[in-house]
Amino acid sequence: MQRVACLGEWLARFVVLRIFLQQVKPGTRLAMEDSLVNTASALAQLATPKMVAGTIAQGGFAQGIAVFDSHQQALGQDHSRWNDVIKTLRGEYGARSSAVNPDAADNTVMHVAAPIRDGPNSIGALTDSRVNQSLEPYIARSVSPF
Repeated sequence: MQRVACLGEWLARFVVLRIFLQQVKPGTRLAMEDSLVNTASALAQLATPKMVAGTIAQGGFAQGIAVFDSHQQALGQDHSRWNDVIKTLRGEYGARSSAVNPDAADNTVMHVAAPIRDGPNSIGALTDSRVNQSLEPYIARSVSPF
């Protein structure tokens, strides 16, 4: 009878841990997405005067062209046709997730764009992104053995 109780206790712990993981991972990614929204919005506000003045291509921002990438991989690339940019320019929520490497589908980057506005009109989009794997250490630390 004691063996059945131990098995039942182990099974209960497994179920609780599995439910916990199913809730923590999406919640952590949602928190990261919220921070990307905030950062993109703040940076879009900073880019607005240069965009309105028509000098954005000469400064620290360039429309549709990546001018800063912490890994130096996207510099100079045209992202004007990506969903995050297109949707933002249409007045929709602009976000996308892309694989870092086509061979590693579980390694993705989350991108969130914010509009650059001249009054009520969207005249550009600014995208902030973060690698989803950067969350894994936080998710792992939130899981503790019973």
